[in-house]
Amino acid sequence: MRAVAFQSPSSLKPLMRLLTTKGVARLLSIREKTVYSYVSKGLMPSCKIQSSVRFRANELSLWLSRHGYAPR
Repeated sequence: MRAVAFQSPSSLKPLMRLLTTKGVARLLSIREKTVYSYVSKGLMPSCKIQSSVRFRANELSLWLSRHGYAPR
């Protein structure tokens, strides 16, 4: 049997940081209902783990940089 290399959880931490809907709502200062609406319309990157919606922090950061605007 061939051994499979496994990375330690600490090396995967930046890649796997997941946020909850509540955490995203708090971070963006919007209601959770709005976050769910964005997800259902496909406007915000998310992933489902069974029935739970989660957000990868790095994808959300990239999404914000592309969809936000800077005041002039």
